[in-house]
Amino acid sequence: MDRNSNGYTFLFAAIMVIVVGALLAFAATSLKDLQDENVKKEKMQNILASVGVVVEREQAPSQFTSVIKEQLALKIDGSVDETTKAFEIDLKNELSKKWKTNVSLFM
Repeated sequence: MDRNSNGYTFLFAAIMVIVVGALLAFAATSLKDLQDENVKKEKMQNILASVGVVVEREQAPSQFTSVIKEQLALKIDGSVDETTKAFEIDLKNELSKKWKTNVSLFM
C-alpha cells in the first residue's frame, strides 16, 4: 500500500484510535478499585479537615477512625435514620432530590 495515499492515512488513524481506545479502556477498568479507594480516602481527609484535623491522604483512614466516634444520618424531619450509613451518602444526589415535607421553612 502506498504510504502517501489518503487510504493509508485513514487506515493508520483508525488503527491508532482502536489501539489507544482499547488501552485506555483497559487502564480505566483495571484501576477502578484504586480510584474508588482514593476517593474514599479523600472524603475522609475532607471530613477530618472540616473538624480541624489536617492529615495526609494515606493517614486519613486511621485518623478518621480515631477522631470520628459516631456517624449519624438524619431524615428530613431530624430523626436518626438507622438504615443509612452516613459515610456512604452521596450528597450531590441527596441535594438534587425534591423533598416533600409539611415543615414550613419560613414561619
